[in-house]
Amino acid sequence: DPERLGGARPVAVVPVERLDAEAMDVAAKLAALPSEAVRAAKEAMVRGPDLPLEQGLRLEAMIAARLSIGAPPV
Repeated sequence: DPERLGGARPVAVVPVERLDAEAMDVAAKLAALPSEAVRAAKEAMVRGPDLPLEQGLRLEAMIAARLSIGAPPV
């Protein structure tokens, strides 16, 4: 179950009158996360989807290694 493991969550359908509040809640949760980890996740999501599996795994390994040593993004 990806959600239980902290991964992808189902898309929420939010009534229009709650949309701003829900967006602010999501933004606050993202802002509370380590910025380096958020940047790394975004990089993987932007660069990874079109890569063949082997290259995608290499990309993830490179990003994880960079995070573990505190190197800046490429």
